[in-house]
Parts: sequence; structure tokens; C-alpha cells
Amino acid sequence: MLFIIIFVLILFLPLQQMGVFLGLFLVFIGLFTFVSTYKELPILTNFPAYKIYQKVGRKDFPKFYFYLFSFAAVVIGLFLTLGGVFNFIGN
Repeated sequence: MLFIIIFVLILFLPLQQMGVFLGLFLVFIGLFTFVSTYKELPILTNFPAYKIYQKVGRKDFPKFYFYLFSFAAVVIGLFLTLGGVFNFIGN
């Protein structure tokens, strides 16, 4: 389903708007991943990162990799978002 949404966005949105949308999406994914593995809130028990963490995170897969993924997703998302915004302002 996610791939269909991204494919439709690629077809119909201009590049800067798509960059802003995908950037914000990555920021939210990164933040939800961080919160769901750090705080273990009951609200986020249906989030995929929490389920993966429950299965493999406690034994074989350290929390560090989830934190690294969430940090990378937030940083890449911020670059995409700010790049699209500054491109829009510059044009």
C-alpha cells in the first residue's frame, strides 16, 4: 500500500512537493520509531517498529540500531523537507 501511495505521488506531484512530503513522512517514521522503542508506550504497540523490537530487540538486536535508524530517518527527512521548502522559496 505504501509503495502505491509513493508511486502515485511520484506521478502527480512536482519534485519539490514530493520531497517535502517524503521528508515529513521520514521525520514522523523516525520519531515514532524512537518513541516506540525508547518509551514503550501502550499507544504505539501496533506500530511495526515496536513489534520488531519486541521480537528481536531484547535478545539479538540492540536498541542502538533502532535509535540509529530513527536518527537517520529524521536527519534525511529534515534535509528533504528543508530542501523542498528552500527550493520553493527560491523559485
